[in-house]
Order: sequence, then structure tokens, then C-alpha cells
Amino acid sequence: MATLSKATETSKPNTTMPFFKVSENFLSSALATMITKAILQPVDTCKTRAQSSRKLGFRVRFIDILVDALKKENPVALFRGLPAAWLGSIPAQSLYISTYESCKYLFLEKTHFLPKNMGIALSAAIGDSVAGFIRVPPETIKQRLQAGLDPSMSKAISHIFQTQGLKGFYRGYIAQVSRDIPYAIVLFLTYENAKLLFSNRRRMKARDNLIRGALAGGVASFLTTPLDVVKTRIMTHSGDVAVSSFRFWLGTVHRLVREEGWRSLWRGAGPRVSYKICSSALFFVCFEFLRSTIHFHHNDLRK
Repeated sequence: MATLSKATETSKPNTTMPFFKVSENFLSSALATMITKAILQPVDTCKTRAQSSRKLGFRVRFIDILVDALKKENPVALFRGLPAAWLGSIPAQSLYISTYESCKYLFLEKTHFLPKNMGIALSAAIGDSVAGFIRVPPETIKQRLQAGLDPSMSKAISHIFQTQGLKGFYRGYIAQVSRDIPYAIVLFLTYENAKLLFSNRRRMKARDNLIRGALAGGVASFLTTPLDVVKTRIMTHSGDVAVSSFRFWLGTVHRLVREEGWRSLWRGAGPRVSYKICSSALFFVCFEFLRSTIHFHHNDLRK
């Protein structure tokens, strides 16, 4: 009976990632996101202003937006929207990374269900889809603050609710997901495959994670900039529209190209790519360091 019981257990392996691993990924990504967002919020603000304005030309430079903002406003204004960014990005990013790592563990390590790159891509898509439900409302608030449409977070929340109701907080949901899923797939495919460059080393150094993160963020952000421009225009649009309408998403693309030219789809590419290179590099360095540190201390406690 004991032998039969053992055979039964062996035939049904546990495919769930251990809870302590999930908690390590969740906590590490939360802390890494908080640090990264705080450092790079001014760059993100400049990117949003470049994309939401109809007055700025295509060749607008990040430094021009930064200088103009510092001349007209207090430097603190560049950090406008940071609480909203934290509110949305910390839980969303934590859920995103922990879901991604859990799916990757299931598809590639436990069951070998999929080829490596397909498993990475599917894990990234699932992780981002799950996180999207809590990411969109704070992102909408943050971008309205960055674009100068509302003076404070409370005013932005009040304005959105009074003019559009709860659906207003999900303005641009389709645009957000249509940008984030391709971005997530390219990001993690680049990041995970870049490990091959350092596969001969016994221990991954912070510099290696910095390079991998920067490369992944740069490639993914450049390729998805048009989707980001459309998302920004939808979220900062002041009219009352069907925010989840795919037709409205396509209409925004058509209007951008017709009124401002096809190059408008790449507006803010410089600030966006610069931001994502820095944010991805910082995030992955912090994430890998924090995860290894938490894992080390967790093992000590378990002994």
C-alpha cells in the first residue's frame, strides 16, 4: 500500500510554486517598483507632456520639455502624479511579476509544457492581463495630473467620477492592454534570452542585470511607442466616450495620423525609451538583489 501511495504521489506532481517563492517575488517587485518610480518620475512626466500636447512638434526633445517645465513651474511639479503612480504600479507590478514567475515555473520548470520562448511569452501575457485590472485607474489619474488637466489627485478622481462615472477610470483599458502585453512579451523575451550572454558565469553580477534590463527595456519600449501614444491620448481625452470601445481606439489612431501625420505615433519616443531603459535597468537590478537577499534571510529563518 505504501508503494502504491508513493507511485500515486509521483504520478501527480505538485505544479504550484511554493508560497514562499511567490511571496519573495511579490515583495521584491513591490520594493523595486517603489524605488524605480520615485527616481524616474520626472522623466515619465516629460514623456506624458510630449505625447499629450498637440502644440509640440515631432522633433521635441526631452531636455526642451524639462527646461520649459522648470521655467514655468516649481521642480516639485515634475513629481506630480507620483502617489497615483505608486498606488497603481506597486500592487500591479507585484501581481504582474509574481504571476509571470509562477506561470514560467509551471510551463518551463515543472511541466515542460511549452518551448522556452513560447512559455516566456505566454507567462508575460498572462501576468500583464491579470495586473491590468488594477493598473488602469491609477494610470489614468496619473497621466491627467502629468498633463496638467487636474491640479491634484483628489480633483482628478472627483472630475473623472462626476463627468464619466466609474467607467471613466478605465478609460483607455483596451489601449493599455494592447500596449502592455506586446511590451511585456518583448521585454521578457529579451531579458530572459540575454541570460545566455552571461551563462558561463557562476554568479550573476549587478552589472549583468543592469545591462540585461536596459537592453530589454530599450527594445520593448521603442517597438511599442505608437501604442503608448494612443493610450496616452485616450486617457487624457476630455470628452465623454465609450472608454472600452475598440472603435474609439482605432478612431484615435486614424485622427492622429490624419491631423498630425504618421510620425505623431512616435512622439515622445526619446523620453519613453530613455525612461524605460533606465527604469528596466534599475528595476531588474533592485528586483534581483532584493529577491536574493529576501531568499537568503528566508532560508536562514527556516533552518
